[in-house]
Amino acid sequence: MTQDKHEDVNEEIEKELLEYLERKDEIEAEKPTKKKYKSWVFICSLIIAILYISRIIMQIF
Repeated sequence: MTQDKHEDVNEEIEKELLEYLERKDEIEAEKPTKKKYKSWVFICSLIIAILYISRIIMQIF
């Protein structure tokens, strides 16, 4: 009786692990879109910083 319960529990755990691994692959597939967004934010903030620095330099000279 206890062996049957252990086998059932093991099967349930195995199913849950397989489902988790499948979802993990899907989540990793979505990550590159976030990197693109972060890179665009970085580029825009860099351009804004360059504009402000050039404005300060122009006021000095």
